[in-house]
Amino acid sequence: MSVENQSEMAESWVAERLTEIKGIKDASERVEALVSLAAEMLPSRAEVLQLALEAANSIGDEGDKAEALSALAPRLPESEQHEVLQLALKAANSLEEGSKAEALSALAPQLPESATDLLQLALDSANSLGDEGDKAEALSALAPRLPESATDLLQLALEAARASDLVIIPCRPAILDLRAIGSTVDLVNLAKAKACIVLNAVPSRGTLAEEAVEAVSSYGVKVLPVRIGQRAAFVHALTAGKTAQEYEPNGKAAKEIKDLYMAICKHAKL
Repeated sequence: MSVENQSEMAESWVAERLTEIKGIKDASERVEALVSLAAEMLPSRAEVLQLALEAANSIGDEGDKAEALSALAPRLPESEQHEVLQLALKAANSLEEGSKAEALSALAPQLPESATDLLQLALDSANSLGDEGDKAEALSALAPRLPESATDLLQLALEAARASDLVIIPCRPAILDLRAIGSTVDLVNLAKAKACIVLNAVPSRGTLAEEAVEAVSSYGVKVLPVRIGQRAAFVHALTAGKTAQEYEPNGKAAKEIKDLYMAICKHAKL
């Protein structure tokens, strides 16, 4: 087969794959598929990544958007990374405290040490968290990215962890989140604080939750049996400025939060 024929077949395959991916309704899944496709091809990589960026920006849920943008940023040209990370940080900052801490922790490993403005914004956001456990989680993830002059940050994170009755480590069943909580677990162990992991934004179908439990088992931290699903009720409640219980008292989201509260009380022996 000639080189020309091989090239035509490759272009045809790419076109078919792009058509399939464009048909994926969920924007987060579309971003993931486009990033995977970009990793397999070099000539059209820039075009595919641009499509992935457009898909990421169209995601309605700010937590999913922050995750998608932070995962996409390292694969983009350096000239575009700063702006995309800035958008990811903006999305993270729009979340409620627990989700914000989780998003900041996942975003932290992607922030280059040279991006001092972004690191400062992330640090300010972490320090603004009212819950000491959330603050410890975010600060411990940011600490390795900061210059040596910021070594007192680790002490702040340790103090926050030690002041907590229980450090709750939220984690989505996604590779970036599963990796990001490692630094939080290290800090919790250093502080000798009691902790637990809570899986959230868990899809209603598939085995992602079970795979995530297996992946974090090496950390030696208890994973609470209650899982928070990826439900529209949480998004609508946040938009309305309400809790899940206030928005839909008898809904599944409200029940999950109630069950989580009971599980936390039992684990913390409150």
